[in-house]
Amino acid sequence: MHRTSACIALLLCAALSQVVNARKQDEYIQPLEGSAGSGHFVEGEPWREGEAKYPDPPKDENLVRLAIDRLGGGFEVFLDRPSLTIGEDGIVRYTVVLRTRQGANNVYYEGIRCDTQAYKTYAYGTLKGGFKELRTARWRDISPTGGGDYHYELYSDYFCEASIPRDMKRIDRMLKGYDEKPGQSERY
Repeated sequence: MHRTSACIALLLCAALSQVVNARKQDEYIQPLEGSAGSGHFVEGEPWREGEAKYPDPPKDENLVRLAIDRLGGGFEVFLDRPSLTIGEDGIVRYTVVLRTRQGANNVYYEGIRCDTQAYKTYAYGTLKGGFKELRTARWRDISPTGGGDYHYELYSDYFCEASIPRDMKRIDRMLKGYDEKPGQSERY
């Protein structure tokens, strides 16, 4: 009789554990209010993406050249520093300029989610100096393998650390070259 009661109690505990774990998987661990990118997280409501507010078009004097190794084809990659933000939703948003050897610019307003290692292109720059929203904007995985894509280096070398956004002071130091990119060291 005691064995039957013990087995039933054990089964009930196991079932309750499954319910609790299923609920936790549906919840998002989100930043505490006012601490985007600080690494302070609490269980809460499911994640919701905030509104992407398009910044002013980039100006040459605000562009920071990035040391991107993965992008071939003679492109240089620049970040428009005034457009760089970390939203309450944890997304690092920025304007990137891909410049060809001939001086043509491809301008994109994008976001990176550090927690899911994904990026989204919200809009592209127009000849009139504004942004045109992409109707097909969706989150895409950032892959560490393969070449020709700058998103992984933005994710790993500049914006994210341990699946959370770096704080803005650290990102600024990275952009200015005061902090070494991961894996960089002086070679003798």
